[in-house]
Amino acid sequence: MVRDPRDIVVSRAFYVATSRKHPYHWHARQLSLDERLRKAVVGDATACYPSIGETLERFAGWLSCGALVLRYEEFQDAHQRRRTLARLYEYVGVEADELFLQKVSERVLSDASPTFRSGRSGDWARYLRGELYEAFLEVAGSWLETYGYRL
Repeated sequence: MVRDPRDIVVSRAFYVATSRKHPYHWHARQLSLDERLRKAVVGDATACYPSIGETLERFAGWLSCGALVLRYEEFQDAHQRRRTLARLYEYVGVEADELFLQKVSERVLSDASPTFRSGRSGDWARYLRGELYEAFLEVAGSWLETYGYRL
């Protein structure tokens, strides 16, 4: 599953500050939100925290190896979520009728997940502005199209 890299940055900036289990938490909790966003974009080599560009590079092979690629955004709308789940079950060779797909669809997104904050797509536009967005474009702008997203 892939997600808009800009939304990943925002998600990481919030997550590292709240999750004591994240290795970068002890650094991030002392930073402002803007500083956490910047670190999520450019990384922090002294604390082994990769940039968004490094993270995207690590997973790029999944896009061209024949694996089924699902987009996080396909799970936002209930109808599209069922269609995406149907593609997934077909891909793995499991029959899934409409009732089953509906039941699974209702449980896919959960605020009980430790990584769940808001689940919104496109929220990045509220946070990545001006110089911060320019930094994102410099570090990972070339990956947007590779991952199927537009500037």
